[in-house]
Order: sequence, then C-alpha cells, then structure tokens
Amino acid sequence: MAQFFLDSFYAQAKAAGLGNIYLMESHRCFCWTCKNITPPPDDKEDTQSLIFEDFLATPLLQIDKYIEERKFFGNDNFRSNTDTLGCFIDAYVHYVVCNSFEDILFADIQGGIIVLQPHLRLMCSKLGIISKDGSLCLFCYGC
Repeated sequence: MAQFFLDSFYAQAKAAGLGNIYLMESHRCFCWTCKNITPPPDDKEDTQSLIFEDFLATPLLQIDKYIEERKFFGNDNFRSNTDTLGCFIDAYVHYVVCNSFEDILFADIQGGIIVLQPHLRLMCSKLGIISKDGSLCLFCYGC
C-alpha cells in the first residue's frame, strides 16, 4: 500500500513539473495486520497505548555500521523536519492522509540513508536526486 501511494505521489509531482525529488521506495518486508483483541472491561478506563482496534505491523529495519538510521518522526513525537529530505517525507505523509480521505496515516517512519559511491554521483545528478543540503545521493527506505 505504501508503494501505491508513493507511485501516485511521484506521478503528481512529475505532472506538476517538480524536479529534484528524492528516490524513495517502500521497505519490502513481511507485514501483517493485527487486531487488538483484549479490550478492557466496560467499567474500566482504557489505558492501552493503541487507540485503534486494527493496525499494520512491520519489523524494524536492520541497521549496520555502514548505514545511518534516520528517524523522521514517531508515533508520539511528531515534529517538522527542516532539511530537504525531511520536508519530502513530511509532504509524502501529508499526501497519503489527504489522498486516503484521512483513513491512512503512515507513522513512525524511519529510514536508512545510503551514501552512494562517488562514480554514481553523475547518474544521481542527471536523475535530479542530489541532496541540496549535503550534495549526496540519498535513498530512503521507510516502513
């Protein structure tokens, strides 16, 4: 589902004539839907951390010493990102909320920033995905 919205996001950006957008793809991992099946009794206050009955769960990304983890925002610490990549992620999340008629919100977005080898910089430049703030080619993989 994330890839569907991402493809649509890119198509609208291209139709609007926007350039210099990041290349991002949905994290390909095993995902499953879950249901919160242990609600508290009616006479007790609901203190569970999940406020929705149904949710989608995904495993955390594996991060090693060669990949820098990037946390864009979490479930309980939404903040405005100020760098170019962060603003791109914010725009994508907002796009999904609007285009799902406020039924879907991707939360707790994380990613691995991968710096490509110098000989690929020319290709990245031609694709228009060089970061303005670090002039590196960045790929974001997020759940």
